[in-house]
Amino acid sequence: MSIRTVLIALKSLMFECSTDCALVPSIAKQYRENREEFDKMARIWTQRYAT
Repeated sequence: MSIRTVLIALKSLMFECSTDCALVPSIAKQYRENREEFDKMARIWTQRYAT
């Protein structure tokens, strides 16, 4: 497996989110059913923990 293949796979995972096998099912449900609230919480968590 080449680095290019790995990077393409990672890009695919980041941009084509699959909620079928989510680590936390409640978050996947929120992503599917209430995207606006999901995005709001994602921004809050990003500001809190990734800055």
